[in-house]
Amino acid sequence: VLLNGWQSRLSLSRRVQKRIAWEVEPLRTTYAGAVWAMQKYYGNNPQLGEKAGTLLGDIYAAFGWKTRLAAPLIGRYVLNRLMKEEERLAAGQTYEPQTFCEKNAAALALDRAPAIEIKSDSRQLSPLQEPAWR
Repeated sequence: VLLNGWQSRLSLSRRVQKRIAWEVEPLRTTYAGAVWAMQKYYGNNPQLGEKAGTLLGDIYAAFGWKTRLAAPLIGRYVLNRLMKEEERLAAGQTYEPQTFCEKNAAALALDRAPAIEIKSDSRQLSPLQEPAWR
């Protein structure tokens, strides 16, 4: 959406052009680097690699030589971090904290109380043959 807005910016008012220029600034560097890394990461998957390559080509065409220089530099860093994260997750590390169950005084009292017997002859409702809203 940002790239489409940038590509069609010339037909818009000057105020909107300025806002779009401000909003697409990350596309020139950070996003281009992320797409570069995505293309390398998904190189073995033809569908994803092709989509990333097409998107990267569109970004290069829209933003020029500075983006062509920045994307591989930023992309290498992003790809490196992605590989490190993959290794970390494969080793079993997670972001979730250890789970625990805290109980207040009322919950502890319920745990100590004897269980109540459930009557087996409790009345069962038969399922409705037709929906209730008719």
